[in-house]
Amino acid sequence: MFNSKSQVIFLYLVLGVVVMALYTNDPSWQGRLDVLRDSVILTWTTSLMNLLLFGNGLGRLFGIRPRQPIGLLGIPFSPLFHRDFGHLLANTLPFLVLGWLILVQGELANASDFYTITVTILLIGGFGTWLFGREAIHMGASGLIFGILAFCSLVGMRDQRC
Repeated sequence: MFNSKSQVIFLYLVLGVVVMALYTNDPSWQGRLDVLRDSVILTWTTSLMNLLLFGNGLGRLFGIRPRQPIGLLGIPFSPLFHRDFGHLLANTLPFLVLGWLILVQGELANASDFYTITVTILLIGGFGTWLFGREAIHMGASGLIFGILAFCSLVGMRDQRC
C-alpha cells in the first residue's frame, strides 16, 4: 500500500505529533515551537528560492567544497541549501523531531541553547566535511541531523533523557 519512503515520512510525522502532544501542557512549548518553525522557514525559503529562482546556483556556490578555500564558505551556509525538494523534505522531518527533543530538555529549553548547540554541530560537522569529504559539493542539513542525533544520544546516556 505504502512504499518505504512514504512509511518513513509517516513514521516521522507520527513521532513528531506524539512528542509535541506530550509537551502541550508546558506553558513554554509555544516559544520552543517558534524556534523550530523559524529555523524551518529560513531553510525552506532559502532552498526554494535557490531551486526555483537560481537553478541551484547558490547551492553550488555555498556548498562545502572539501579542501578548497572557497569551500570554507559552505560550512555555515550549506545546511540552508538542498539538492531538490525531496532532499529538503527528507532533512526537514528528522530535524523537527530531533530539534524538538533538544528543546524539551530541562536546562536546554531555550532558544539560545538550541542555537548554540546547532552552530557548534554545524561548525564541527562542516569543518570535518571540508577536511575529509569526498571531492564533491556538499549541501543539506544531514550533518546537522546526525549531529543532533549524536548529541541526544550522548546526553541521554549521561542523564537518561533527550
